[in-house]
Amino acid sequence: MKLDKLQNNMIKIASKIEANTILQVIKNAFVAAIPFTVVGSFSNLIKMQLEALAKHLKVTSGFLPKLIDLFGSIGQATLGMVAIIIVLAVSYNYAKELKKTNDKMNVVLVVLLAFASYMVMVPNLVSSPEIKQDIAGYANNFF
Repeated sequence: MKLDKLQNNMIKIASKIEANTILQVIKNAFVAAIPFTVVGSFSNLIKMQLEALAKHLKVTSGFLPKLIDLFGSIGQATLGMVAIIIVLAVSYNYAKELKKTNDKMNVVLVVLLAFASYMVMVPNLVSSPEIKQDIAGYANNFF
């Protein structure tokens, strides 16, 4: 009896959350980023196993270190781009939702504006305590 009451209250809360457009847009954006996250995660797992194998076999040159670098680059690229993918997916999904009520909404323009705004907000000077001078460029952990 008490469980049914709790379940009914939870269903009401879940239906209110499900009706919220902004939460749905954010959910859809994160769902769109899942393939990149999965590829990057598996790439890092494979890289770690190959590094352990190379250490065990004491391999320092040849095909195995190149393969380790390849999987490291794949992981860095896919996981490094997740923020940009989220920005693009959120802006696209939200513009698509707004287009339902406003036919003049230009979805491509909204996505480009969101991307430009994100790039303006990302710091483009990289500094480190070990390096004496600043490096002009984007740190890949913001992507």
